[in-house]
Amino acid sequence: MRDRSKGILFAQLNALCAGLHFAAGVLPLSQISRQTDSDISAGIVIAAMYYLVAAPTNTIWWGLTKLGVIPAIGRQPDEERKRIDASGITLSLVHIIASAVGIAFFWMGMQHASTAVAAVLSRLEILFVIVLGFVFLRERFSQWQWLGFACTLAGILLIRSNPINADMRGIALLLLSATSFAVALVVGKLAMQRVSVQWLMLVRSWMMASVLCLAWFMLWPQIPALDGSGWLWLVISALAGPFLARNNYMLAVSYLPASQVVLLNQAQPIYAALLAFILSGQVPGAMVYLGGLAIIIGNIVMIMARDRMSMQAAGRN
Repeated sequence: MRDRSKGILFAQLNALCAGLHFAAGVLPLSQISRQTDSDISAGIVIAAMYYLVAAPTNTIWWGLTKLGVIPAIGRQPDEERKRIDASGITLSLVHIIASAVGIAFFWMGMQHASTAVAAVLSRLEILFVIVLGFVFLRERFSQWQWLGFACTLAGILLIRSNPINADMRGIALLLLSATSFAVALVVGKLAMQRVSVQWLMLVRSWMMASVLCLAWFMLWPQIPALDGSGWLWLVISALAGPFLARNNYMLAVSYLPASQVVLLNQAQPIYAALLAFILSGQVPGAMVYLGGLAIIIGNIVMIMARDRMSMQAAGRN
């Protein structure tokens, strides 16, 4: 399998797992928010609990990779850069901090916005990544790629065509979350030129767990009382999001430009709709089908345009 194909596969796995993370996290969040004194505490508590599950899981993955039980996946750093230098450490720290801020802001914002608003505003990460990609990664889009982007964005708007109801605090927090995750993705791509994906994800998980747990016990020093289903869905959401979705995200950007990975991730609403039907029997409306078709067409156009640019570059060389 070529590197580009691997990137597309990992991007789609990320979209699937992210959809499951979002759908499964609603129940434990609602139970925690009823027990805490503020939305800030609830957002930080659930984010910390996610990483208390993800950090040991990432450690097991890293250990099995080191022992050779499972193969290392993701493009590895160049031979001359395998020793982690100061730049690799600095970029990794910026990536970790931006990720921690992003996940905390997201779950805080969910306390002040409907599910539809959160989904719409989280997709604005695309725009921030493209801007950052232009500035730091020197990525460019052809006219056909811009057409694919427009088609993908139209699909998101069709799927999320429900009335938007949210206060300005929720909107601001979700915008800050999208911005933070965009910074984390772009800086993470730069970091992976100097460190391996497995190493970065291992350190990221434990550092985020430590920082978020510290904030948790400073703001609300209690253990939330979740029922059986709440604990079950919290673990499922943690494994689907901070472990599977995030690792697939970073693996994808080790093969593809950051802006393309985020665009491919727009298949997430399709997976979310399917999971909602399987888990709770929700039947998607006509706009969901139309939006899903638009997203798929947009992705195809974007990928074909990328192939055309690659062939043209190879022809010039």
